[in-house]
Amino acid sequence: NEVKELWMTVSDIKERLKADLKMDFSTEHLRKMLSKFNQLGACLYIDEPHLNQHVVLKPKMMIECVKSLIYDKALHMRQQHRYQLDGIKLQLWQRFSRTGILDTSLLKDLWASIGDSHIGEDERHFLIKLLEKNMLISEAGDKDIVVVPMLQDLFHLTPADTILVEIRRQ
Repeated sequence: NEVKELWMTVSDIKERLKADLKMDFSTEHLRKMLSKFNQLGACLYIDEPHLNQHVVLKPKMMIECVKSLIYDKALHMRQQHRYQLDGIKLQLWQRFSRTGILDTSLLKDLWASIGDSHIGEDERHFLIKLLEKNMLISEAGDKDIVVVPMLQDLFHLTPADTILVEIRRQ
């Protein structure tokens, strides 16, 4: 029986276990089970603040999210083409492509087509925190801006270069 959801919250899993299987686990017990499933690779669950409310039921989906962000050239070209009629988004996308500086509002569009499920605001926030934890992105001082260091490496930019690009842009 294939899992259709990409993720669920811990409380949703707890409710489903209770409704479908008549099993009532304590939250602590459920978190221990999810941690074990995580170790086995059956799901992605991280029992840390800001990450312990969501469970990724299809861990392979995370690869798609990371790939789309780090550099999937075909996807990036499609996104740039989609933004041709939206001057603001086009500028934000071009800045991301040039410098690795990403306005998080673009993630909604970038991750919209991954999997069969909707990636909502809570899930985007979770993914951003997960990527930060694994040092694939970093905060840029503004809650709506992140830096993708791998893109900076790809373009051979240093943090100082990134700052200069931003200063020149303004």
